[in-house]
Amino acid sequence: DKGLIPSEIIIADGTLHRCPTAAKPHKQNGAYIAHLDSPATLWWCNWESSDQGTFTEAEETTLSPAEKEALHQRHAAMRQQRDAEFAQRQAAVAQKAQSELNAAAPCSPEHLYLQRKGVPPLADIRQDHAERLLIPVRDAAGQVQSLQRIAPDGEKRFLTGGKVHGGHFVIQGNPEKPLALCEGYATGASIHLACDCTVYVAFSAQNLSVVTDIVRRKFSDKLLLICGDNDEAGRSKAQEAAQAAHGPLVIPSFTTGAGSDFNDLHHSEGLHEVRRQLEAQEHA
Repeated sequence: DKGLIPSEIIIADGTLHRCPTAAKPHKQNGAYIAHLDSPATLWWCNWESSDQGTFTEAEETTLSPAEKEALHQRHAAMRQQRDAEFAQRQAAVAQKAQSELNAAAPCSPEHLYLQRKGVPPLADIRQDHAERLLIPVRDAAGQVQSLQRIAPDGEKRFLTGGKVHGGHFVIQGNPEKPLALCEGYATGASIHLACDCTVYVAFSAQNLSVVTDIVRRKFSDKLLLICGDNDEAGRSKAQEAAQAAHGPLVIPSFTTGAGSDFNDLHHSEGLHEVRRQLEAQEHA
């Protein structure tokens, strides 16, 4: 059900085993830990979908005190193995990401995705032999932890098994300006072009609060503009980030077109309108 393809016999020895997935049957992008002694317990992870979970055959409320203690100890051991697997895989992906970036070429301004979005290649984005944009995902120390690939048709993929949580991409701007935080590269590029501010791209609404916390810790005295997408998840997560950062929330408002982010606003009403809406909140 979860897309893992273990061997015919699941090895239930309480240690972590890798296995193929339905999406990549020739790679080991699945993992599981199984215990058959009562109560039978299974942890699984599918790196292709970043999905994981734990199954236990019995409800904890039905277990005896001894069984509860055994289950808690088992979960602790599984958690230790799981965390070690995550760290090992994420370190390997970080190395792969840096190697891909080193081998890639400078990004062409004529790239189809950039042309469609109406923005240039900024900062250190690269382009690989398949004409995919490569956007480094960096941690709080500035080290590459993964990368985002964007195909000419706009399909976006992160490296399988890489760490995206807390990762961001920075477009440097005028240090006298506020710092802006947003979800995607094209949105961040439009914000930067409009206001010449430094932009932190968080890659997703779910990651926005985490990146905002990193930026606030680093720049405690700076004004942070939280630039959310105008959709349900974008507004909700941006509101959370703005409250935590004690900074203004800016959601694009459309009068002559439709869209959800500041790149859409750039297209429909121009950079001057992006600048007007951002500066209105900056000075509110």
